[in-house]
Amino acid sequence: MKLSQIKKIGVIGSGIMGHGIGQTFALAGYEVMLKDISEAILEKALRRIRSNLDTFIEFGITTPVAAREAFERIKTNKNLKATAEESDFVVEALPEVMDLKKAPSKSWTNTALPIRSSQAILLA
Repeated sequence: MKLSQIKKIGVIGSGIMGHGIGQTFALAGYEVMLKDISEAILEKALRRIRSNLDTFIEFGITTPVAAREAFERIKTNKNLKATAEESDFVVEALPEVMDLKKAPSKSWTNTALPIRSSQAILLA
């Protein structure tokens, strides 16, 4: 896979690291899909991202226009399959609990979640 082929980033887990990973990709111009297990967690992630972007504006790290555009590039869902299917590159950012970390990779080896030859997955 070439970097130029990557347009959509999936981030599995939107907590301590995941929301920041998604925010960074969105600021770089990528479409981002944050996946987590509940709407409450996803809403909290979006609030954190909005707060971070406001801080970036305050300190001149980004502009209000760039922050708004980045925020608009971030979508959320609770569906692992949809996130995997709609992403060119997937980053796993789950808590350091081995059973949680094994679950997505098991799902990706299942025929229900085919991995395209033009797709990359980063398990951290």
